[in-house]
Amino acid sequence: MRPQHRGAYEHLWSEQKYAALAISSKRFQIGSRRLGAKPPKILSFLDQLSKFVSTEQSEFSNAWLTAYSQVKDRIPRDERRPIIEALLAGAPSANDRLYEQILEHHEAGLYGCRLFFPRCGSYKFWDFHDLPGLWQLMGPYLLHTGFGAIRTRLEKIGGCVGTGLDERLEILRRGISLSEFETWPETLCKALKKHVMVAIPGERVWLHPRVELPLPAPVCEPEEAEGAAIAALETFWDENPEDIPLLPEDDDWLERLTNERLPGIDWIMPEHPLEVIKTIRQAFREQSEAEGRSIETEVIAESSETNFDYHDDGSGDPAESDFSNV
Repeated sequence: MRPQHRGAYEHLWSEQKYAALAISSKRFQIGSRRLGAKPPKILSFLDQLSKFVSTEQSEFSNAWLTAYSQVKDRIPRDERRPIIEALLAGAPSANDRLYEQILEHHEAGLYGCRLFFPRCGSYKFWDFHDLPGLWQLMGPYLLHTGFGAIRTRLEKIGGCVGTGLDERLEILRRGISLSEFETWPETLCKALKKHVMVAIPGERVWLHPRVELPLPAPVCEPEEAEGAAIAALETFWDENPEDIPLLPEDDDWLERLTNERLPGIDWIMPEHPLEVIKTIRQAFREQSEAEGRSIETEVIAESSETNFDYHDDGSGDPAESDFSNV
């Protein structure tokens, strides 16, 4: 676990900006302004990303063409026309062909383009600076998960272990049909999607290029109790993406704070776990106040504070009012 880093959020935005543009240019502008603010409005930014999951992509073609423009000069002219014709016809193969070109020509800036991934894990991305692995941007915290711990997660959550997992990941590296992928164990497919490990542009599925194969032996990474509590928050956000960046109630949080539900982490339950949760709540509160937001409502549980909603204090951009829950 690490404190939040503006550069990490900018990296996440570089992948999510196409999904924003697919909704509208206004959504794109809002996302850019939130990270450009001083201090950056990272909670509001995460809230905006969570809305992308359920918002219609009415400008998808515009975003698609923006991504296409970055790689088109490397695509032979006789191969461009079929791709564009497939897009105009609304064929899923247009997305598959474009992403295949991205992989073939090593257009690294588009590896994680969210136009081509399932609409989940909006706060996660692969690799940052010189530290590969999965990064989870959790408001005032960053959580990093290495490849050994990722393997542990896939084996425990996905139910596929050893050479069986290695073989499936190698198959995904080459690309398979969506229909074949859907015959795999549902738990494994969900785990791969949740960890942003598979691009599914249209009718084919590819492993994220930044996932290094073969995965190393499964490990449990050492973490303090606070980091384990943040990992428990990750499970809440994955199951309730519409609630990002709100926090769960204490009882729900504590139910998730167990070794069984947090594979890949080596930690010890503190004597007073609610004190750890209280510390995280305070960090989120301070972040919200730094962003110029005030508490609108605050639900008090018997044990301690629970999640809270926010509203703008009047100083923000009025164009942001559609995402004023946090």
